Amino acid sequence: ASYMKDIIVKLEQTITVDITMTPGVIEEQITVLGRSPLIDVKSTYKGMVLSREMFQMLPKGRNFDTLVTAVPGVSNEPWAGGISVDGASGAENMYYIDGTDITNMVLGTRGQSAAFEFVEEIQIKASGYQAEYGGALGGVISVITRSGGNEFHGEILGYYSGPSLTGTERNILRQKPEDVSQAEYVNYEHLMGKERSQRYEVGFSLGGYILKDKLWFFGSFLPVFNNITRPVVFPGDTDATEYTRKWKYYNFQGKITAQPFGSLRLSASFVNNFSKRKGDLAPRTGGNPDTDYSAFGFSFPN
Repeated sequence: ASYMKDIIVKLEQTITVDITMTPGVIEEQITVLGRSPLIDVKSTYKGMVLSREMFQMLPKGRNFDTLVTAVPGVSNEPWAGGISVDGASGAENMYYIDGTDITNMVLGTRGQSAAFEFVEEIQIKASGYQAEYGGALGGVISVITRSGGNEFHGEILGYYSGPSLTGTERNILRQKPEDVSQAEYVNYEHLMGKERSQRYEVGFSLGGYILKDKLWFFGSFLPVFNNITRPVVFPGDTDATEYTRKWKYYNFQGKITAQPFGSLRLSASFVNNFSKRKGDLAPRTGGNPDTDYSAFGFSFPN
């Protein structure tokens, strides 16, 4: 008998495996350990596929799109509206999670998020992709979420960032008020005030089987709480007034995978990123002290 193992098939990749059959009367076994070639000669797109094992070792943020800049020609450009692929604006990309288009219909940016702990694979296409992505003038970012298996696995996670983990801001170079022909460095916090930001994340995930070899599940829940406080001194005042903006994100996702027949696998998944903002920050300059910034806020989706 002849067989091959440890063959990795990435997202949207077709691999041809050539096997030479031997007569059954010959007691011979051939074991070939190999990987698919690093260069796919049948594909024209420029991009990269990141597996779960790979992006766990890379420096990244808390969302899947922070690794897109690992592809040549892709950069995070604020003046272009976010992720810029080969010079295109951030509104010209397309985003997919489990094959579903999650691109924001109004802004053209990412409409949903998924934490790395709940992602199995990320595919980034910068150019040369198929005609099915006709709405993309920049890049195409596809995410495959994790699935359950024949064993139960779960995890509990937590993240925190705050003032105690934040470095000191650099001093600001400005013209001297009494002599504009000279410059001076001014302490950032003395001039702008010390803004405090705290972020908490705590969540869990669980995956396993409902029917072994037939039906599997995976679910996760990750709430995020982000509070920002800014002191502002209005003209004519001597004391600072503090304003706080509070963000609450309730991220949860679930996935059901079924294999009713040997060659047929079906899956259904959902991702939700409900968010709520309470209060707003007064601008450091040009703000109105009579404005009730604590009354600002919204929920998404409403």
